[in-house]
Parts: sequence; structure tokens; C-alpha cells
Amino acid sequence: RLDYPSEDQSPPIAGVATDLVLYQFIDGSLYQVFALFGPDEFPRMAGAFRSKHGAPTDESADASRLTWRRLHSTIDLTKGRLSPRSPAALRVYLDEGAAEAENRRRSHVEAV
Repeated sequence: RLDYPSEDQSPPIAGVATDLVLYQFIDGSLYQVFALFGPDEFPRMAGAFRSKHGAPTDESADASRLTWRRLHSTIDLTKGRLSPRSPAALRVYLDEGAAEAENRRRSHVEAV
């Protein structure tokens, strides 16, 4: 399912307006939510996740990518660029579901 801002249905995350939200399912179960938002909102989004989940488990040297790992899920927050403009991204996924999706993708590519 795709939500486009032009349809006025793209939900905000942590009070930040999103440009695109993609919900991905495998065998009828949600395993990943991917969202794009303005690069200037990265500090606000990072602050919200830090206050809710604590310090990131992994962080790039320049803090352009923050990762929180939980029992069976992962949260990745990636900083965008202001010039040339590219969106920041949030990816929240269940580890098992993402592994299964990758296995199926590989099987499909090898079969083609």
C-alpha cells in the first residue's frame, strides 16, 4: 500500500510530515514500514527515537545513519541531503520477515 501526500493520507511520524510511506507485507503479515521525509527534519526524528528507544545501537561516524536493534526488529534512520536535495528515510522492520523477503527475492532472481 502506498500513501501519497497529494492524497492527504501520508501519516506523520513523531510529528514529522512524511513524503511517502510504504507498508510491505509477506504472506499477509506486515514486516516493514518505509518512510521518506524532508532531510531538514532528520534531527527532530532522531530526537524522537532517542527519547523513546534510548541511544542508537549503531551509529555511523558522521551520525548520518542511526540504528536501533530490538528483540526481533530493527529501526534504521538515514539522513538525507539538503543540496542536492534527497529525502531522509526511516525503515522499521521485523528481522525474520526481512530475511524471508530477501530469500524470496534471491530465489526469484536466480530463477529468471
